[in-house]
Amino acid sequence: MPRIKPKRKLPKPEQLTEPLGGELALYHKAANIYIHASRADTFPTSVLEAMAERISQLLRDDELRKRIGFHAAESARRNSDLERHADDYLSVV
Repeated sequence: MPRIKPKRKLPKPEQLTEPLGGELALYHKAANIYIHASRADTFPTSVLEAMAERISQLLRDDELRKRIGFHAAESARRNSDLERHADDYLSVV
C-alpha cells in the first residue's frame, strides 16, 4: 500500500501543542498502521478516526479498493474449506 504523505511537515512529537487532536491527527493520517496499546480504553475515538480515514481513502481510490477486494476474495477462497471447518468444529464438540 502506498504511504500517505501529509499535506504539511509534521512537528516532532515533543512539539505538539494539541495532544487530543489538531497536530496529532496529522500523525494518524500519515501512518500506514495504527496501534492502540491500552488495557483500559477498549474502543477509543482515535481508533474510530483511524478507521474513518482509511475508509475515506478506499472511497476515493478505486484502484486500491479493487486491489484490496481482489486479495480479500483470494484469501477467502484459499482459506474457506467447508470440510476442514466441519472437522475443526467436530473436534471440539
